[in-house]
Amino acid sequence: PRTEPSPTPSPTPTAVSPAPSPTSEPSTPSPTLTPSPSPTPQVAVPNVIGMNQTEAVGELSKLQFTYTITERASDEEAGTVIDQNPRTGEFDPGTPVELIVSTGPEQQTIPDSVLGLSVDQAEAVLADLGFTNVKRADADPSQERPDAAPGEVTAINPSVGSTASADTEITLTVATGNSVVPELTGIPAAAATERARNAGFQVTVEEKVVLGAQPGQVADQNPKAGATAPRSEPITITVAKAEASPPP
Repeated sequence: PRTEPSPTPSPTPTAVSPAPSPTSEPSTPSPTLTPSPSPTPQVAVPNVIGMNQTEAVGELSKLQFTYTITERASDEEAGTVIDQNPRTGEFDPGTPVELIVSTGPEQQTIPDSVLGLSVDQAEAVLADLGFTNVKRADADPSQERPDAAPGEVTAINPSVGSTASADTEITLTVATGNSVVPELTGIPAAAATERARNAGFQVTVEEKVVLGAQPGQVADQNPKAGATAPRSEPITITVAKAEASPPP
């Protein structure tokens, strides 16, 4: 008998999984654009030279500038703006402006070395320091030192040690050599001589009989008390002496 071949079984269909759909990446949001601020307009710096400090600061503040102060001696009145930095140009508000402010003329100290000098020497010392307005004044005889030589500087105004500008008026008090004559009458000759010397005078003594005067007392003087006289000239005092006894 003929054997028939067995039929070949049909292949079992393989299930095909559908291709996965590609995974989409999460979307990144676009950045929000912030508009750039408009630049602050620059401002022209004002010219404040010649103003006083208060006025200059006010002008700068109105335009929103800041400021610094630098002081400097000058011939301008104290408190006056004599320069600024920057002087011109346009700048951002808040920019500092340096104000150069006058402290007035440069000051010098009145030296004590002028006292006791001759007036010519004292004026030369002050001129070397830059002082330009020096004047002379005679000392008051009632206050002049008894030992002051004529022409000697006995005082200065402004006083020694103070400061002054070059054009400040400086007055030199100059000794005249004169003093007020003291009262010498009615006291013993020795006391009168001492009093005269304390006032800067020497005395010349003359003795004579003076009726009613106690011997040894000063009965008169020349010049009279209260007069103004040169100390270089002596005061003549008249000293009473006892009347001579009659011969036996």
